[in-house]
Amino acid sequence: MKKQKRGIIIASCVMALLMCLSIILPSISNSQHQLATRNINTEELGTLSYEEKVDKLSEQFSNVQTENDGDNYYFSGEINYSELDLLSTEYEDSEVTKNIGAKLSSSDETIEISNDVVIDGEHVFNESFKFSTEYDEETEELFIVDENGDKVNILDELNEENVEECFFLTAAISFFAALTVKQVVAIVVVAVVATTVIVVAENSDVISRDLDRLLSGVKDGVKSFWERIKLACGKITAIALSAAVSLTAELATEVYKKAKNRKDCYLLCGTITGNGFIPVKYKFTSYENARNWIKKGGSVWSPFSSTAEKCVTGAGFVPGIIKRGVPEVYVTERHNISFMINGQQIDYGFYHYHALTKGSLKKYGAVHSFFGQPFSGAPVA
Repeated sequence: MKKQKRGIIIASCVMALLMCLSIILPSISNSQHQLATRNINTEELGTLSYEEKVDKLSEQFSNVQTENDGDNYYFSGEINYSELDLLSTEYEDSEVTKNIGAKLSSSDETIEISNDVVIDGEHVFNESFKFSTEYDEETEELFIVDENGDKVNILDELNEENVEECFFLTAAISFFAALTVKQVVAIVVVAVVATTVIVVAENSDVISRDLDRLLSGVKDGVKSFWERIKLACGKITAIALSAAVSLTAELATEVYKKAKNRKDCYLLCGTITGNGFIPVKYKFTSYENARNWIKKGGSVWSPFSSTAEKCVTGAGFVPGIIKRGVPEVYVTERHNISFMINGQQIDYGFYHYHALTKGSLKKYGAVHSFFGQPFSGAPVA
């Protein structure tokens, strides 16, 4: 008899639970659908590169303002929820905005974030946080560290499928809850990408100083925490020249002497036109910049075949050439540079790889990964 009563009680509890779920789940599903389908392509989630994810995160902010006073970078932006179909009747027709502020210290690489919630013009909630930063040289992991010593891996958080939705997924739950880990990471990364300033070098009218233009002000192998975040997100942090430098044979010989002993031994090049000079657009820079430049369809120069290969493979391609329609991997060819001086034909060039797509082994754009010293004479057909 006791067993029978116990069975009736359990069955009743199960039925009650099922009835509750039948009422609650459709509401949750509807609210999630309303939020997730607003300006978000759910088929893309989990497949985006860091750079694409950061672009999507940036799109969530409006009225963005940035400033750099030499010691700190400042970022402010708004997250507006007024267009959402809010479930809460209390705020259903209200204008709801989160005002986000961030201060990034250049000297001690710390982060300060403020979150101010404004509803119909009234400031109803405010919080602030401070974080330090940490970089693991061995694993190349980037961390933000809160005041309790808890660490968050920035790139791991960016790998999360729903990171692009992080502000809107929590909107219907509570505007007054503390910022989530995903939201803090999103703010830090967007602020870094938006406020990092690339210094433009002064142009020199003296050709003999071109080598100095490529080297001056460049700290070999030194990267800030903010630069590492930007590089991981596919951005270019190299120092731009105000005017391109032509890689003449004489200059290239001197460039090679300097580059062969450097860590940051890469030059980012402009569009290669016919058999003209190779234009260099940035000062000496890092492998990460060279890799990102190739991903964007650009060409690079570096001192060795190994460094040239590394750029291409790091960008996700296979180094090689297409000869008479047939792909040949890890094989080089020479680019010819030809011009006339006093009626005399001058020919020289650089060996290089193209970037071939994995699988199909087709050329990716007009990428050239040049390397080494120039070779004189017309190329062998």
